[in-house]
This record gives sequence, structure tokens and C-alpha cells, in this order.
Amino acid sequence: MLTLQPGLTAAELNTLSAFRATAADAHRIFAPLARHSLTLDLRDPGSPKLNSFPEDSLRSLAIAVRQVYMPKEITHLEKVLKILTRAVDPDVREFVEVLRHNWNFALVSPMGLGIDGYTYGGRQVFETWLYARAVHRDPRRQADASRLDKMDQSLLPTHVVQSVIRDLTICILQLDYAVADALGEQPLGDFATTEAGDRRFSFKLPDPAT
Repeated sequence: MLTLQPGLTAAELNTLSAFRATAADAHRIFAPLARHSLTLDLRDPGSPKLNSFPEDSLRSLAIAVRQVYMPKEITHLEKVLKILTRAVDPDVREFVEVLRHNWNFALVSPMGLGIDGYTYGGRQVFETWLYARAVHRDPRRQADASRLDKMDQSLLPTHVVQSVIRDLTICILQLDYAVADALGEQPLGDFATTEAGDRRFSFKLPDPAT
């Protein structure tokens, strides 16, 4: 079990417990999709094919991811990581840095999507879809959404959104390992060696069963 110095305050315990509830929602939605390959076939530019998550599952997963993505939420990634940085074990602090790297890496699209003189990276595509289409209809993002809609016949924006959500979800489930250990609870599942983007997490918490 992880040892934090000093011990958890009531507010920190609430943050970690709330994070675990959010991770459980993400796990419930993602587990059936975990081995689902997201591929985009552009060999026929006139009729590209996208092997993707079901739309309902993607939106539900996005709502769970948003709870860790948004700075104002109690379960925001940095709030959880800040608590874990007090761990006595230096490997856990290293894990925090690796996970933060993988989270940021997930938001970097392997390509910039350019249209009408604008270029959109992974974070911009994801946030535009999230706040202009999936969760809200933010009027400030409608111009960007309309530009990306023009590209959607190529399926590239949809592929970027799904890849970002998948990799952020993997980070959340990885983080659940450490949070569960800090609380003396069982983690949700064995995602400790799952790849996110082109990186592999270099830290694995001990199996609670051993």
C-alpha cells in the first residue's frame, strides 16, 4: 500500500474517492471496447473507411474523461497527481511524471489538420468536438466545428477524437492503480501494460493479489 506523507486529509480522500468513481464509469464503458482497434483506411480517398467505437459509447466515455480533463472538476488529473506526489516511494513519483507525460502525449495529434488556413492539433480537435458537439454547443467554438465538419468526409477529425479519448481513458485506468493502492482498495482492472499512443508506461504497481 502506498504511504503518503502527511496522511490524507478529508478533502483529499474525497478527491481520490471521486476519482475512483469516475474511473469506474470509464472502465465500465471502455472494458468491452479495450481490444477494439481504431483504424482509418485512406487508400481510397473517395471512400475512406473508419473502424471506430460506437457513437453512444464514445459520448458516454467522453463524459467520464471530461471529469478528469476539466481543471474545475474535483477529479481533475493534476489534483489527483498532486496528492500522489507525496508518496514515500520514489517510484510512485516517477510514475506520476510518466503518466503526466502520457496524458499530454495523448493530446498531440500525429498530424495537424489544416483547412481554410487554420491548423488543428489533437487537443484542439478533441476540445472542439467535446464543447461544440458532444457535451455543449458553445457558440465560441462553432466556427472551428464548422471547419472541421468540412473535413469529416475524410473521417480524419473523427479518428483523432476517438484516438484521444481512448488514450486519455487508458491514462485514467492506469492512474486508478495508484489511487486504489493509496486507498488500500482493489484496482479496476489490469491495464498496467496497455500502450497509449506510441509510449508504454514504465512503472507498474505491484499486483494487489501478490
